[in-house]
Amino acid sequence: MKLSVAAQWDKALIDGLSQFKEVDSVYAKLGTDKVGGGRASFVLPKLGRRRAEDYIKYTHSKGIKFIYLYNGSCLNAMEFSKKGRDKLLWELDWAVNRAGVYGITVSTNYLFKLARKRYPKLPIGIGVFTWMGEPQRLKYFEDHGASWIVLAFNINRDFRLLEKIRKAIKHTDLTLFLNNICLYHCPHQTYHPNVLTHFSQSHNRSSNVCVDYHTWTCNKIKLDTPEELLKSRWIRPEDLKVYEEIGYEHFKISDRSRASSWLIRATEAYVKRSYDGNLMDILSLEIPGDEKNIQPEINKNFRKRLLKYTKSDRVWLKGSFGWGKYGRPYIDNKKLNGFLNVKFLENHDCDSWDCDNCGYCKRWSQKAMFFPNEEAHQKLRMILGQSVTEFLHNRLFYSHRELMGKGEKAQADKEKTVEVREELPKKKEISASK
Repeated sequence: MKLSVAAQWDKALIDGLSQFKEVDSVYAKLGTDKVGGGRASFVLPKLGRRRAEDYIKYTHSKGIKFIYLYNGSCLNAMEFSKKGRDKLLWELDWAVNRAGVYGITVSTNYLFKLARKRYPKLPIGIGVFTWMGEPQRLKYFEDHGASWIVLAFNINRDFRLLEKIRKAIKHTDLTLFLNNICLYHCPHQTYHPNVLTHFSQSHNRSSNVCVDYHTWTCNKIKLDTPEELLKSRWIRPEDLKVYEEIGYEHFKISDRSRASSWLIRATEAYVKRSYDGNLMDILSLEIPGDEKNIQPEINKNFRKRLLKYTKSDRVWLKGSFGWGKYGRPYIDNKKLNGFLNVKFLENHDCDSWDCDNCGYCKRWSQKAMFFPNEEAHQKLRMILGQSVTEFLHNRLFYSHRELMGKGEKAQADKEKTVEVREELPKKKEISASK
């Protein structure tokens, strides 16, 4: 087994991961750059290129490969101008020549060809945002020199297809995501990565404030119909052997919005191939409020940036911190023993079957899942639903005029406070009068 683990520029994470010989690489990118990537800069640490170069060097010194994510899924058509192409090449040259990365992951055929032409010997992988699941497309990238391909997580339980892909692709490493908890066949599957790409591009103003409408919507669906959490195509630590038996040995752990302690815990669980307790401890469900397990930047930016631009609704929006912490589901991992029934899944085409008529995942969710705090669960559902409604009705943010007025009022209040302070007698004057 070879693991590739999400990194967020914390050296403590590298120190923790270095104890596991199974960890082959980490993957990360700057919070903002011209290409953008799969996480909004809103949820990532801010750091300059020099610090990044030092971190990459430190990672390699620990015997772990560093993969740079050059994986934006939409480039705003900047690749079709000489100026835009030069900027893309500058960032690629920085990653390879100055930062000294082991390899890069891309999510467009254009960036794949651009990087392959400029650096013929550089290991280049195809990222999950290309949604690879057809042998024909996989074969194309293998024939053009891809070093690895991350398969779409929607096919993680389609064992007939996984076997066919493994037999068809002989020279390229195939990687499976382990703990991603996106909705099965999510309706935002292509749109969401594009938005996140723009949220992390340095030339895009949206990178300053991230309203993740898609995550709000998806989390609301998961809390409304909990069986969706089991329909999601994650892989339990105990079930890794099933995938290894059909020839898969490269696996990926997400995500970069998580704290180092959380990522180390998830890695250890997969290395040991067993986890006792709440499976949600190692699956990446993003809800603000869990300060110990997510990047500090998420909560800090949420309060500092997002709430600054929202109207009075920020009261209930801010409330998601408390309710998010206590309204989460509990999935008893050991009660899921037997859930991954390979024979059943081989003869059951989930893509063409009506889940309401099947009920397989729903029955297992009733057996292994519950909400420890039902009041918080219902409150969180309400908050997420209201967040989506306010956003869709364009009532979430102050207008530019309102912000300007808000600033003018704050400045007037500040000046008034100063005037009052000036009118107050000084301490010495008070003492003298006494």
